[in-house]
Amino acid sequence: MAGFTVVAAVSEEAWRALTQEDGVVEWGTVVAYLLSAWLLLGRLRVAWRSSRLLWVGLLSLGAFCLFVAGEEISWGQRLFAFRPPDVFLERNFQQEFNVHNLLLDERNLGFRLPSRHLVAVIALLYGVVGPWLTRLRALSPAASVFPPLALGPVFVIVGILEVWYPVRLAGEGAELLLGMGFLAGQLVLMSWRRALGWLVMPLALGAVLGPVFARVAYGDDARGTATAREELALLAQDIQREGAGELARIDGVHKRLFTAVSSGFLDLDGGAFLEGMASPASELSILETRRDRRGYFLDPWNNPYWVQSSREEQRVNILLYSFGPNRLRDEATREDDGDAGDDVRLRLPLQGAVAP
Repeated sequence: MAGFTVVAAVSEEAWRALTQEDGVVEWGTVVAYLLSAWLLLGRLRVAWRSSRLLWVGLLSLGAFCLFVAGEEISWGQRLFAFRPPDVFLERNFQQEFNVHNLLLDERNLGFRLPSRHLVAVIALLYGVVGPWLTRLRALSPAASVFPPLALGPVFVIVGILEVWYPVRLAGEGAELLLGMGFLAGQLVLMSWRRALGWLVMPLALGAVLGPVFARVAYGDDARGTATAREELALLAQDIQREGAGELARIDGVHKRLFTAVSSGFLDLDGGAFLEGMASPASELSILETRRDRRGYFLDPWNNPYWVQSSREEQRVNILLYSFGPNRLRDEATREDDGDAGDDVRLRLPLQGAVAP
């Protein structure tokens, strides 16, 4: 936690690199929850003979840790480049195959439930409330499911970070800290040397897995890259036709293309990219709705296309881009002279497009 604080305070760019999708922090979080699940579920056979309450507690918490690990990587969506069901593309603002971001759409529960508030509640229930409750005689057999009270401050800090959110992407660091807390809670009976080895694994493997998948599992995809370039050209053609829409009036828009359309920044219905049809993002369109990959503005790897705009005098600069074959936004993508990595991008300056 201290290390994260120093990095976030000294360099926002370095912090962003650590916490981006498929970065060290995300994969470290996945590993922490998987190891926690392994330890919890590995105790089931012995627990069945000693206490049914303990067995249920271990099973429930182990299943929860597996679920969180799956949610963290959107159940392998980027890894396997599969297209999520339509409900996730329409109601998950990240257009990813995970449940926790669906809770941000009021249409699902009738109200918005930010995942960071949910994480804060889970941290306090597991790390503070649970250990106190197991002091009751009826619940004492399940005491070893929860961490010792000595670890309580760690979970309180997770809750504070999620509510306070002192820096951008602070929640990513808090989620890793919570995963480490879950893991530490199952290591208290080990020797300190062995426990330290387990605690090092999430960070060590987190630093390795991202680059491995980006360079080995994903690899190059010349055909997909060519397709993305062709599709970005069609999108640019449609935007030029509309004169950038609301993007010409609001500086600094940076959104997934589906969100930009649904928010009214762009109108791409009936254009070349959608081949005369409408996107599900345009709910009031009279055109036939297109519900394939292009209808949801997804690239060949089933990740969203992005749009960014900036204004200067009588010109609007539009950047359209895809994360490319490695499914990651390379940090320099938005810089004019930066290395875009394998991201596929197209810059579109529109002269005289700025509204008075």
